[in-house]
Amino acid sequence: MFGITCGLLLAPVTLLADAPLPGITVEAEVQQGTVRGRVVDAQSGNPLATAQVAVVGTSLGALSDASGNYVISGVPAGLYTIQVTRLGHAQTQRENVQVAAGASVTVDFQMRTSALALEAVVVTGLADPTSARRVPFTIARLGAESLEVPSMNAIGALQGKVAGASVIAPAQPGGGINILLRTPTSINRTNAPLFVVDGVVLASTFGRSTADLSSLDIESIEVVKGAAAASLYGSRASNGVVQIRTRRGAGGESGVTRITARSEMGVNQLARGIDRSMSHQYLVDGQGNWVNAAGSVVDRQDRVERPASERFLDQPYAPGAAVDHVEQFFDPGRFATNSITLSRNSEDTNFFTSFSNQRIDGVVLDHGGYARDDLRLNLDHRLGANLQFSFSGSHMRATRDELPSDVFFQLVQQAPDANLLQPDPDGTRYIYQPDPEGVTPNPLYELVTSIDEENRVRTLGSTELRWTPVGWLTLDGNLSYDRSDRKTTFFFPRGAKTVVA
Repeated sequence: MFGITCGLLLAPVTLLADAPLPGITVEAEVQQGTVRGRVVDAQSGNPLATAQVAVVGTSLGALSDASGNYVISGVPAGLYTIQVTRLGHAQTQRENVQVAAGASVTVDFQMRTSALALEAVVVTGLADPTSARRVPFTIARLGAESLEVPSMNAIGALQGKVAGASVIAPAQPGGGINILLRTPTSINRTNAPLFVVDGVVLASTFGRSTADLSSLDIESIEVVKGAAAASLYGSRASNGVVQIRTRRGAGGESGVTRITARSEMGVNQLARGIDRSMSHQYLVDGQGNWVNAAGSVVDRQDRVERPASERFLDQPYAPGAAVDHVEQFFDPGRFATNSITLSRNSEDTNFFTSFSNQRIDGVVLDHGGYARDDLRLNLDHRLGANLQFSFSGSHMRATRDELPSDVFFQLVQQAPDANLLQPDPDGTRYIYQPDPEGVTPNPLYELVTSIDEENRVRTLGSTELRWTPVGWLTLDGNLSYDRSDRKTTFFFPRGAKTVVA
């Protein structure tokens, strides 16, 4: 047996500090400086702890200690902007700070309190506000820049702006929008997402949880899709969460009261008509007159159908005989929205209040449409250095004329030559049965003889009390309120026709 042994002899090497190797220059320390200073409250002069001081454009920074002092070492020599941020205070920065090699520069800050800076977060569509970097799923957000032109319905702004969201507009003014964020998971339960407004979880009252919000008051809308939302609000959010935050006094200049008035008017029109057959299956002569089996001209009520083997809807009506029922039934209506807002931002208190009214005539002849009035108040106040209070409240009143559920079925079942606008023999504005041979009544008759009205009142409110005893601990208390009332009135006068005579 043969063996080979290899050995490696390591000789100690000593590198003398006063004898650097050729071509290597050690000068890191002499090219760096230090930024130090103190952070205090501008109003009281008290030191501020846990303030984040950063050198803009670098990854260097430090936190102030209990005495408000901070030190940032190892700053390369140069000209910088030093920035400081702290929860509950307005961000402050100092520009053109010269850091010299081997020297120390002092930069002190006085920070002003800000009643609105309650959350140093980017994402708010969560049960507890969290930094976007810590969220393990995607959140779609629409800010004020995406809501410059308010829609008639608050959730209508999501149409075409959130990937994968299916938004279905209501059939008439005042109806709630249907929104689908994921594939339906049930055939007998709702697939709609959970709606949260300023911390208030909206109840789906009468299927119109989104119809009672004024789009003019919305500041941002955030969407959490799919089952990820269930980790925030439980199983009721398995179809996703849509969180809405309304405006507050944050956008205004400090110490300035801002008043804004807005008025919008327009006309509603049908996007397209209804295609209908304009032919019949009755016997006619060469001039288009109604005839019987013997070929004699008869009145309309005595007309005769062609034999069963030839009974096709392929015979056009005589010129001028057919009527456009869509044109008779629908009437372009006007709409108007007016609002006024009052807001103010100060060091300890800010508020936002608004009043708006909306009137929509609708597009159906002799139909009252929709009317709504909204009142909102949002308030933020600093009760002390570590105690903050917030309130959000709104009150809405709306009135809507309901359309009968079968009104459009009655419209398309009318004979093409039946005139819906002729008066009824009993003096009613529109005839009850425009087709003597028909069984479907005139839809306009019920609209002018009956009253079908809905009145809704809804009140939303939320309060939050936040206490920060130390910089790393924050305690929150929340209380929310949601009440919705509805009154429906249906009246059909005695003597009105309800069946075909």
